[in-house]
Amino acid sequence: MISLSDDILEFDFADLHPDANYRISFQRTLRLPFDDTTYALPAGLGEFPLRHLDDFAEKLPVPVRRRGCVLMPMWQSEAMWIHFHAGSRRNESYPFAVKIATGKINAVTGKSWTQTLNADPQDYLVLPSQPWLDGFCVEKGKIRQFVAATLGDGQTVEEQLTGRADDGGIQIVVYPMKAEIYEERAGRTQRFDLVQTQDACFSNKMEMEMELGAGGLMRQEIYEDEYGIEVWDMSNPARVVVTILNAQQWHAVTGHAPISKPIDREDYSSRGIPWFDWYNADLEALAGSTSLAKIKPVPIHEPLPKKILGPTSIKPIGPSCRRKVQGPDISLGLADELRTTLQHMSALERELDRIREGLAQLLQRAQDAETGSDVQPCKPQPGHTKGPRTRLSVNIDGKKISGDVAADVFAEAVAEFGLGRVARSGAKLSGYPMVAREQPPEDRGYREVDGWYIMTHASNAEKKLALERLAENLGIDISVLVL
Repeated sequence: MISLSDDILEFDFADLHPDANYRISFQRTLRLPFDDTTYALPAGLGEFPLRHLDDFAEKLPVPVRRRGCVLMPMWQSEAMWIHFHAGSRRNESYPFAVKIATGKINAVTGKSWTQTLNADPQDYLVLPSQPWLDGFCVEKGKIRQFVAATLGDGQTVEEQLTGRADDGGIQIVVYPMKAEIYEERAGRTQRFDLVQTQDACFSNKMEMEMELGAGGLMRQEIYEDEYGIEVWDMSNPARVVVTILNAQQWHAVTGHAPISKPIDREDYSSRGIPWFDWYNADLEALAGSTSLAKIKPVPIHEPLPKKILGPTSIKPIGPSCRRKVQGPDISLGLADELRTTLQHMSALERELDRIREGLAQLLQRAQDAETGSDVQPCKPQPGHTKGPRTRLSVNIDGKKISGDVAADVFAEAVAEFGLGRVARSGAKLSGYPMVAREQPPEDRGYREVDGWYIMTHASNAEKKLALERLAENLGIDISVLVL
């Protein structure tokens, strides 16, 4: 199964093996100049946003709708790299074979796309040995950076090698290692049933669609398969196509504001963002593609600074370190610490939510007692006061939703967005999925609507913020008032 959450694609083969789980994201990065220099690896500057294509199908031409899969925006002056990292179960040991193509050209060999794996020459990557891919493999230890190019202008790798502009975007197929081989290698005895083959996403041309061209050179090795092609489970591929839109198309199709313009080289240097160098001495690098080595780079219309960055800024890193930075010099270690801290904060927030609900129930009992109920009023603690009870009023595209119970108003507003659509967006409230298909272990704080469970356990201020963020992500006009 392939899912999308927080701009990350997750490939989950849980029916094959509980460890078979991996994630892929697409990192924004500095676009390298095309000169005689072979650069180190530039930092990641955050994930490109990803959206389900089906959510905007009515605004796309029919051939593109058939793809399903996801949409991604890129500025025409932008570059990217692909990040392979552990899945939600955080097991980094399960191996996968991954094929990457831009249009219908394999990024490793430069040959036309085929669905199956090939060993001679090797046309796939092996995870987790390969932590990332920054571009087209042109020679041993060197790649040409993935950069944005307009399909039909003759600059994409596909057009230069085939003379055609028939396909676009990025095509990915993932094959897990056979479960029995993984078990043998891990010294285990348990076996699991095989998952059925995932449905394919089809690729068709879209007018003025973006694809990837070749940019500047950088040092990066693509490693030989240390296991052998026979270990991969060819009966269980998971495939996805990423359709690339330019910033203006992204705004027109999704209604979201265009992503921020990419950082330029002067700004990269002035902020002190590092470069990185990583290799695995235990693995042999592939030789590279002679056809890809002949590709002409996509021109970049930006004056070069006199000095891009000195060699003292290059940092050697290990395979467990991410190259993504939110500011100068942030590596995976710090990012993971921050992520863990946020997870702990979310757990604390959930506990506080339970306390809030208990207090709210006590308050309700006190109010019932004041109106003649048999329930005895709660005695307020000295020095503690509670603010007046508030309500929500929501206006979605001209439809007003209001009522005395804020949780009911919130649930109705979320349902108005489309429950399946909200679930696919990965939106959360109080650290939990805002909409879930399965009943949670504790159904307190949820509203059940048409077989879906809507999280409502949060303050009204939090509900307001969550609705506004959700509406922005989905391109829906909304007004939320706390009364």
